Amino acid sequence: MARALVMLQTRTPASETPSVLARFRHAREVARAGGVNYWAFSDDADPVSWIEFFEGPDAQHIRATLKALDATPQEPTIFSELELA
Repeated sequence: MARALVMLQTRTPASETPSVLARFRHAREVARAGGVNYWAFSDDADPVSWIEFFEGPDAQHIRATLKALDATPQEPTIFSELELA
């Protein structure tokens, strides 16, 4: 089965940075518990622009993690790994 990946991009006011970082830490814990890898990045040129990556063994794991986090108002695009063999 192909691995799956979701990218979520957000931009927040600078005053919300502490709560955003706390949310990211929580997302990492929930993702790990569900067998999903999680990374968060900020834009060097715009430090209140964020991108999150959820990567897991399949789309089902990604959907379950996002549902547990109530992370998105709508279903995000889930990308599946291409088999390049």
